[in-house]
Amino acid sequence: MMLPCLSLTQPWGFWLLHDKNIENRVWRTHYRGPLLIQAAKGTTRAYYDSAALFVRERFPHLVGKTPPFEQLERGGIIGACRIVDCLEPIDGPSGWGIATGWRMQGQWGWVRETPVRLPFRPLRGYQRLFNVEPTAAEVAILRGAGLL
Repeated sequence: MMLPCLSLTQPWGFWLLHDKNIENRVWRTHYRGPLLIQAAKGTTRAYYDSAALFVRERFPHLVGKTPPFEQLERGGIIGACRIVDCLEPIDGPSGWGIATGWRMQGQWGWVRETPVRLPFRPLRGYQRLFNVEPTAAEVAILRGAGLL
């Protein structure tokens, strides 16, 4: 069995598994179903700090719940969720400066449900959706969560 996987720069992957119910992309997906989440290896401290500032201003309940930069898992599978919808872009330019909840103007909003953490597994990420064969342990967790 193969499952689609999406690579996210941290801390966005962490937030998608804990609070973020929308993943913003400049491209649309027609896919609906289980999705593995891979944390990109290349997150920089400056990028992390910028993302943390964005979230601190809009989602203060997450302050103190996000792991420090040095403790975030990177370079592998960290979890999964189910994609249930893809919302059309909100009018306006894309970018972090303009947001409504987790929705970003000018981007497609992938609606996620049933986030579940998976044991970290090193895995190289790729752009766009890419297929990954889940391990037996991952399949068991995904079935237990109702994702398979």
